Amino acid sequence: MQYVIYIIFLLVSALGLAELIHAVWLFLSTQKGKNNKLLICYLTGDKPDLELRYVIEQIRWQGSRYADRVVAISNIDDLKLLNKCTEIASKSDVLFINSEYIKSEN
Repeated sequence: MQYVIYIIFLLVSALGLAELIHAVWLFLSTQKGKNNKLLICYLTGDKPDLELRYVIEQIRWQGSRYADRVVAISNIDDLKLLNKCTEIASKSDVLFINSEYIKSEN
């Protein structure tokens, strides 16, 4: 039993150390000032609303290390799901674009 606790402790320590190294690397490698990070994500799959929520959670947890602005693009045919994604995006300052809208503009 004692060995199991040691192994769990070592795994958690290694993951924490990896996260710390990642944070330091991001801090040192990103330029401060004028450059903003823009995340463009294409929502695919059956549940684009859950994918959009996941991206928003990443922004909440990681802040500007992850991205300063988010543009979410999807191809949703269902009007109910489209309205749901638009509502989620508007509450969290994410620009949500449906690809059908892009096609109709051309």
